[in-house]
Amino acid sequence: MLLLERGKLRLDDLLREYLPEFQGEGTGSITLRHLLTHTSGCDRDYPRNPTGLAPRPLALACAERATNMPGTVFRYTISTSSCSAKCAAVSRRKLNDFVASELYGPLRMRDTGYLPSTNQIARIAPPSKAPKHVAGRVHDPTARRMGVWPVTRIFTTAGDLARYARMLLNGGELDGVRLFKPATWS
Repeated sequence: MLLLERGKLRLDDLLREYLPEFQGEGTGSITLRHLLTHTSGCDRDYPRNPTGLAPRPLALACAERATNMPGTVFRYTISTSSCSAKCAAVSRRKLNDFVASELYGPLRMRDTGYLPSTNQIARIAPPSKAPKHVAGRVHDPTARRMGVWPVTRIFTTAGDLARYARMLLNGGELDGVRLFKPATWS
C-alpha cells in the first residue's frame, strides 16, 4: 500500500509488467488487485511436502496456472505471495528490509518482522496450541522452506500488533507519524 500511495504501483497493473517470469497457463490478465484480494484464479495445488522442493517461492508462484477467470473465485494460493516480488522489484530492496525501514521502524514496532531473534521468540505466541507449532517458526513445511516471504514468516507481539491496529484505526497515523493517507484504509 505504501508503494501504491507513492505512485510506484497501480492496483490494476498486470503482474507480468513487473514479473515477466509469471507465465503460468491462463495468468496473463492477473493484476495486483487480484493477488491482494485472493482472486487470481490460480490453482492452489502446490506441493505440500517440501521434500525435494527448492526454496524458490517465486519460481513456484510463477509456475501456477489459472484454473478460473481472474476476479471470479476467492482462493488462497502461493501466487498471492508474488506481491512481495513485485514490491521488491519496484522498491529495489528486499521485502524484509523495506517493511522494517518503511513501516515497522517508523511505528516503533520493535518486535515485528521476519526471522525473529531468540529474545523476540520468548514474547511471540505460537501459531496454534498444537505441540508441533513452535513460536517464531512457520508451521507449514512448504512455507518454512520459502524463507522471507510475506505470508510465511512475519511474527509480532501483542504490543506491536496493538500499535499497528491503532495506526489503522487512526486513519494511517500513530503518535504523529503518518504512514498512510486516511483514504487508503477507508
